[in-house]
Formats: sequence, structure tokens, C-alpha cells
Amino acid sequence: MSRHPGGRAVTAVRLGALLMIGSAACWALGLVASKAVLDGTDVSSTSILTVQLGSSVAVLVAVAAARRQRVAGAWRDGWTGVLEPGIAYHLSLAGLATTSAANATVIASLEPVVIPALAWWLLRTRPTRLQWSMTSLATVGALVVAWDGAGGESSVVGDVLVFASVVAAALYVVLSHRQVEHHDPLTLAAAQQGWALGLCLVVAVVADAGGVTAWPSGAAETLAIAGSGLLNYAVPFVLYLAALRYLPVASAAGYLSSIPVFGLAASAALLGESVSVVQVVGAVVVVLALVGLTRRPAPTGADAAPEQAGVAAVAPGD
Repeated sequence: MSRHPGGRAVTAVRLGALLMIGSAACWALGLVASKAVLDGTDVSSTSILTVQLGSSVAVLVAVAAARRQRVAGAWRDGWTGVLEPGIAYHLSLAGLATTSAANATVIASLEPVVIPALAWWLLRTRPTRLQWSMTSLATVGALVVAWDGAGGESSVVGDVLVFASVVAAALYVVLSHRQVEHHDPLTLAAAQQGWALGLCLVVAVVADAGGVTAWPSGAAETLAIAGSGLLNYAVPFVLYLAALRYLPVASAAGYLSSIPVFGLAASAALLGESVSVVQVVGAVVVVLALVGLTRRPAPTGADAAPEQAGVAAVAPGD
């Protein structure tokens, strides 16, 4: 690592970028795995989320215990997990009941723009012009990837619910950016998902009472769902929270645009789905924008303060 402060900043940005890319790749693989589970079993989506979160929390707590870290120390701030994956997931499910999956995917691609807007409003952390431009460009690329071939019926109510889930997820990101300064990413992720699991159990009990919940029927199904939970929640959330220690919120948000790109590649490679030329062009746009975020020059003048404030110091966690 360079001894020059600017060199340390660049190294931190690149490390944060690698963590974000790893997180996005895991999320995309987790989504593909979840789709395979949904298509291959009769288990309800609420049950799948409950089992996934249960396995994720169990693994995170076990790893924290092995590292002699106390999850209880982060429990007080873990309530943000109610926002995501808790509320965000259930709002998205409600929206998908009345709108098309294509519409939901396109709307979800707007999250990288919603996050810096909320950060500006709540944290008074104004993104730099370059962050805005690269994040917006990455979002356009993600929209192209998601939009091509979009079809099916849509509903205004469904679209609004999906967008509300995006806002809940974005709010989680903004609030977690502050929390991760005080907690280790591992223990914070465990606490957040513990709160989310509590919400899911309540929803599952209500759904069970209404006779609309179908649970895994055997060990093979349970293990498959639990494994997808590690890809969907345990690994990506820890990587994501760790990345927030190195990157400003606006920069971190831009990397979320790579999720559709990884999802596109994983769907083609693992599920045999076709990929259009337009989607490839959109993926290239996303990659170029993310390169711009990673290789950006050091901010100067008025832009320096918010940029430096967003890069949290890396300190020992709980």
C-alpha cells in the first residue's frame, strides 16, 4: 500500500469495488438458485425466505462465535434488517402478484439512483458529479439489460409496491452505511438478518393460518433452499457491509447495477436462457460505468469533503 494518503484512498476504493463486485455476483447467483428452487419445488416463497434466512443467520452466528465476536453487540442496530431483506422482500412479492416480472426487474434496476438521492437527503452527503454520472450511466445499462424482452401484464398498484420495496432497500443501505462504522460487517449482518427472520416468522405464521404456506417436504429440498440462502444473504450482505467501510454510498450504489449483468451471465450459463445483443450492449455500458467509478481521479476542492467523508476508516469491529 502506498504511503501517500491519495494512494491509500485509491487502494481503499479498489478494495471496496472488489467487495461490491463479489457481493453483486453472489446476489445474482443466489437469485438464479432461488429461481431454480421455486421452479423445481412446490414450496411457497414465504417459506423459502424463512428457511434461507434461518440458514444464513445460523452460519453467520456460528462464524462469529468461532471468531469470538458477539452478535449481541450489534443487535440494537440490527433493526435495519427489517427494511431489507424483510419489508423490501415482502413488498416485492406483493407487487409481483399483480405486475409482470419484467416490470419488477426494470423498476428494481432503479435502486442505484434512489440510494444516492436518499443519502443526499438524509445524510447530507452530496454525491460528486462524477459519481452521479457514472451511477446514472450504470443504471441506464442495467435498465437496458432488464428491459429488453420485457412483456406481460402490468399493474400500477403492483409497480408502486415494487418501487416501494426499492425505496425500503435503498433506505437500508443508507442507514447501514452509518452502522457499519461501529460494528463488524459479520456481526451486523447476523443481527440484521435475525431481525428480518423474526419478521418472516410472523408473516409465515399468518400465512400458515390462512393455508397458503407450503414448507419443504424433505431433507433434499431443505438443504437446497438453505444453500441458496447462503448465496442470497450470508455471503453478499457481509461483503456489501464490508464494502461500505471503503466506499461512499453513491459509489457503492453504482455497483448494484452489475447484479443484472451477473444474473444475465448466470441465467445463460446455468439455466440455458438466451441473451440478446441489446442485453450484451447494456452489460458493456454497466461495466464501463463501473470502471469509471473505480478509476476515478481523487476529488478536489468542494467535492473532496463529501467524498472523503464517505470513505469510513477501517477499524476493528465488535
